[in-house]
This record gives sequence, C-alpha cells and structure tokens, in this order.
Amino acid sequence: MKFLKNNAGQTFLPMRLLMSIVVIAVIATLFYLGLKHIMPAMAENKVERQITELEAMFNEMISGDARNLDIMENYKERPGERRTFKFDLPS
Repeated sequence: MKFLKNNAGQTFLPMRLLMSIVVIAVIATLFYLGLKHIMPAMAENKVERQITELEAMFNEMISGDARNLDIMENYKERPGERRTFKFDLPS
C-alpha cells in the first residue's frame, strides 16, 4: 500500500510528455527548414538537366546531315525532321 501514497510520478509523467512534445516539434521544425532550403536546389538541378538535354539535341541537329532540297523532299511529312522539347519548369 506504500505505492499508493507515492506522488513523484504525478509530476514526472507530464513533464516527460511535455519534453517529448518539445523535442518532436524541434525535429519537425528542423526538417521543415532543411526541406525548404533543399527544394530550390533540386528544382535548379532539374532545370540544368533539361538544359543539358536540349543542348545535346541542338548539337545533334547541327552535326546531322542536311536535307536534300533538290529532290523536293516534303519536310513536313518526313519523321525526324522536327524535334519538340517540353520544358518542365518549377513554380
């Protein structure tokens, strides 16, 4: 019956719960700040990758063979004459 009169746990458990909530809030805040700073860098890398792909496509177009206009090739119907590139730009 001695354990029923022990009041030390009444203040220990709420303080431990409060400290756990504070630690979780600090970790969540640090995670948010880190994510906030890394997202622009990831978006910049994505744009750089797209620019590199576009540059490679331009180099391929420049170094490729020219179309023979003497034999009246229809450039609108031949596949591979036109190239499209879609940019995916971040907001």
